[in-house]
Amino acid sequence: MWVIILSLLMGILIGYIDILPNRLNKLSDKLTLVGLMILLLVMGIKIGISKEIINNLDSLGLKAIILSIGSILGSVLLLLFVEVARSSKGD
Repeated sequence: MWVIILSLLMGILIGYIDILPNRLNKLSDKLTLVGLMILLLVMGIKIGISKEIINNLDSLGLKAIILSIGSILGSVLLLLFVEVARSSKGD
């Protein structure tokens, strides 16, 4: 857990100091999107593989499924919005 927090703090510091070239900043936006898509794909695969989750979908409840899908869609849409806003800002 500390590795994750430390990595995030280091990234914030690097971004704040602005030591990365502009070209690398643009690449980081695309890498973030690709990383998120890979994360969602792997999470979906893990859910699909888990027979326990699949067999208990009805007991998990519609509310939990809607909340999960909403969280995923919200994350993706917000990331796309930020990417579009940042790319139009750089033009």
